[in-house]
Formats: sequence, C-alpha cells, structure tokens
Amino acid sequence: MGQLAPELAGTADNGWAFRLTDLAGRPVQLADLRGHTVWLHFWASCCPPCQAGTPTLQAEDEKHPDRGLALIGIQVRQTVEEGTACASRYGLRYTMGADVRAAHFRTSRVCALPTQFFIDPDGMVRAVVNGPLDATGPSRLIEAILPATLPNPSSAA
Repeated sequence: MGQLAPELAGTADNGWAFRLTDLAGRPVQLADLRGHTVWLHFWASCCPPCQAGTPTLQAEDEKHPDRGLALIGIQVRQTVEEGTACASRYGLRYTMGADVRAAHFRTSRVCALPTQFFIDPDGMVRAVVNGPLDATGPSRLIEAILPATLPNPSSAA
C-alpha cells in the first residue's frame, strides 16, 4: 500500500516476459487507466469465495459507469476458455484478464484468492484486501478514491 502499482507486464523471476491480456488477447495496461480508480480482483472460477463475491463485483461495476471505476478481474491459473465460460455464465461485462501462468499473481505477491487491489487515479495502491469482501466493503473503498470528475481525454498531453 502507498506505492505505485506495478504495471501488468514485466519480467518474472525466472526471466520470461509476461503481459496481461484480456480474454480476447488484447493487452491490459494500468498506464491506460490513469485518472481512473482501478479495482484489480484476483480470482479463479474453482474458488467458492470468488464465486460468492461475483454479485458484489457486478453491482459495483454497474454502479459507477460514469465516475471512472475500472474493474479488472484477473483469473489465475485457468485457461482463457475457462474464464470465458465463467464470464458468460455470470454475465460479467468488466475486463477479464487471463493470468494463465500466474505471473501477475506471483509478481503482485498475492497470497490468497480472492485478493483485491484498489488503486487511486494517480496509480497508487490505496488498499489491498486478501480474501472475500462483504457487500459494503468495496463500496466504501471505491467511494473514498473515485475521482470527482474524469479527465478530459482530449486535453491529455
């Protein structure tokens, strides 16, 4: 907490390069989300607490469409097909990242599923929650760090 969030690409301890992609293979980068509040949610479809928290994630994602919340679910050690099936089953519309080799999981020093990182608009990690959240926990964290207004993309230099 209190540090700049690591980018979702890099080199793992074993030397191989990694880059988080969504389920369609497009890169997911925190740098593209500066100015937004980012909720990184590490999960797996075989994890009952992860599944139990799905309605809370959906509700928060739907609650802030114009205030700059970027929710990124990072599925850990599962195939893209498993992630796609889970997203379809639950009707998930937020960005789903595929961490098939668990590179982001290890690089971020995550030790439990689910784990949440709440990142402010300046890219600083403001909260890390290991384990499931209750229905009101994410709302309090998100409201505390959501920007009052979104930056105007045309004014970015």
